[in-house]
Amino acid sequence: MIEWVIVFHVLAGAAWFGGHIFMEGMMAAAGRTKEPSTILTVNLGIVDTSARLFTVAGILVLVTGVWIVVDLPQYGFEMMFISIGFLVVLIGLGVGIFYFRPKGAELKALVAKEGPTSTAALAKAKQLAMVSHVMTLLVTIALVVMVVKPGF
Repeated sequence: MIEWVIVFHVLAGAAWFGGHIFMEGMMAAAGRTKEPSTILTVNLGIVDTSARLFTVAGILVLVTGVWIVVDLPQYGFEMMFISIGFLVVLIGLGVGIFYFRPKGAELKALVAKEGPTSTAALAKAKQLAMVSHVMTLLVTIALVVMVVKPGF
């Protein structure tokens, strides 16, 4: 049974990481167009998709990670790579739920009110993108730490 838990843990982590990489690519491509409506359309799509994808993936990574640590005696919550992994998951879930959801809703409302060329909406999209870049970096660090397992 634990093998399947590990499989789901890795798949959820891969979905989370892959989602971030895809999102970065989409934002970069939209930004290169210099077209406000394209940038905002892509950002609105990312807001909708990432809210679902990253929340589900994060919860799966957290639950399966706890399961693995509890079930396998060679792992413990005090291990550095496990602590870093849990910290990143908790930060990711917190930022997703308490920052991206409300700010994404604000962005949607702003675009609905002012249109797809709104300078205020573009500024808000840039703020969301900056936080998103930091989250991509944190997820990347967590993935590397999980693979390298320093101190193990």
